[in-house]
Amino acid sequence: MLRYLHIKNYALIDELYIEFEPDLNIISGETGAGKSILMGALGLVLASRADTAVIRQGTEKCFVEANFKLTEHSIVHSLMEEYELDKSDEITIRREITNTGKSRAFINDTPVSLQVLKNITHYLVDFNGQDQDQELMHPAEQLRMLDIYGNSLAEREKFKELYDEITRLEQEIEQKKQESIQNKQNLDFYNFQYEELENAKLQPDELPELEAEIQTLENASKIAEAIHYVHQTLYEEDSNVYALLKVCQQKLDKVSAYYKPLEKASQELNNIRYSIEDIVSQLTELLDNLNTDPKREEFIHKRIDTYYNLMRKHNVNTVPELIDKKNALQEKINAIETIDEDISELINQRQNLCKQASELALKLYQKRRKAADAISKAIENNLKQVGISSPKLVVQSYINEQPDGWITIEGKHYKPHQYGIDSVIFLLSTNIGIQPGPIHKIASGGEIARVMLALKASLADKMQLPTLIFDEIDSGVSGEVALKVGKLLEKIAQNHQIISITHLAQVASRGKTHFFVFKENQNKQPVTRVKKLTPDERISEIAKLIAGSQVTESAKQNAIELLNS
Repeated sequence: MLRYLHIKNYALIDELYIEFEPDLNIISGETGAGKSILMGALGLVLASRADTAVIRQGTEKCFVEANFKLTEHSIVHSLMEEYELDKSDEITIRREITNTGKSRAFINDTPVSLQVLKNITHYLVDFNGQDQDQELMHPAEQLRMLDIYGNSLAEREKFKELYDEITRLEQEIEQKKQESIQNKQNLDFYNFQYEELENAKLQPDELPELEAEIQTLENASKIAEAIHYVHQTLYEEDSNVYALLKVCQQKLDKVSAYYKPLEKASQELNNIRYSIEDIVSQLTELLDNLNTDPKREEFIHKRIDTYYNLMRKHNVNTVPELIDKKNALQEKINAIETIDEDISELINQRQNLCKQASELALKLYQKRRKAADAISKAIENNLKQVGISSPKLVVQSYINEQPDGWITIEGKHYKPHQYGIDSVIFLLSTNIGIQPGPIHKIASGGEIARVMLALKASLADKMQLPTLIFDEIDSGVSGEVALKVGKLLEKIAQNHQIISITHLAQVASRGKTHFFVFKENQNKQPVTRVKKLTPDERISEIAKLIAGSQVTESAKQNAIELLNS
């Protein structure tokens, strides 16, 4: 239930705060006073698109805030939990629009996306205006209404899930079939590339090791020459370093008895001699191990060329990337070899889902046929209550039987839409002897509005919506018919909060609470105001709706009679 609406700096509204009652709330006022502005502001909190043009001139931003009281079993509770919003018995929605074009939405002071706001308010308010009357003409909307009445929404949504998944599988199967054709044409090429890389016996660290080894082989003579030179200088020449150090040590040893610090120097010379011996030994070993095999050098050159040729061929810069390329080719080959199995598995999944969808489509079809008779009677009854004396409403069903359809029922194949195999159209006759036809061809403008009202009256309890808003649902009617429309609204309001904008005294008189919308000048600017009428003020307003601006005693008396009827 909508508890209050707080609007600030929206169009002609500087600031308004309206508290609504749980029954039938009437809103009236002269044309142009701001009733549509009021509905536009309410539309913002119901997730309509924002437009900076609605910001009151001279201000930087506008906001609209609405507070709703939730019923104990409202689906909104679970939605709040799903969207991780604070749960409570009330929900406060706020929309803010700045003149820079920025729009923000909040639920219980938590920022939310417009889609989340739309998903939640969908279960709070059912808005019915002249644009919504046109929705009644669409078969898709008529089917949805039939599902609401027949309590088929759960099956309807489940079928849509199956339909979407089957459609996705069909696309994936077709894509894999195309991939299979294309890839099988390339399989020989992929195998050739893979075998070439596999036969190369790639090792991630081999290339830098080979490049280091080839440097050694190509410079072996220089290396050997350097080793020989150092070996002879240190150890073999007549005046080699090793021999000279030994002579130096001996001379120090002879005089160290006279000068003790020389003993340390002598020992260090001896250590150097040992080090030279180690170096000479290492050089000898390195020289023995120096590989000068021309065949080895030729092998390494070919091996290095193999690596670089493959890297150029596969457009990579490193050996690890080349190995990754080989692994990717292996995965691609495996995928090609198993793609027929994958396609078969997807086809099996699709067949299983089609079986489930077929069973559900039949269940939906049967529930819709049963609901069709019931909703027809309910709407006809409500149409009689709003002055259409001999209504006849037929819910005509048609199904799309096709040989290639993937829904199978009793051996017949049907091509479904996202909500089943059957579609419907509401056919109406408002006069005896006239065959029922499409509503937009049979009903006048006033009758279409009454059909919408009759339909919503039939669906109200099924929709579990606490608040219904009717924007001039009584358009095109007058007199006794208008009074009947008001009484039907009054009847719906016994179990639902109704907010009805009207120009008709007969409808206005049925309300429990009456708001009057008017304009006044403030600082030479028009401002929209809303006033909750007292009983006396209400008599005057209804009299004005009867007689116009010149209210007579007769009009007042008529107003009192309407209020008491």
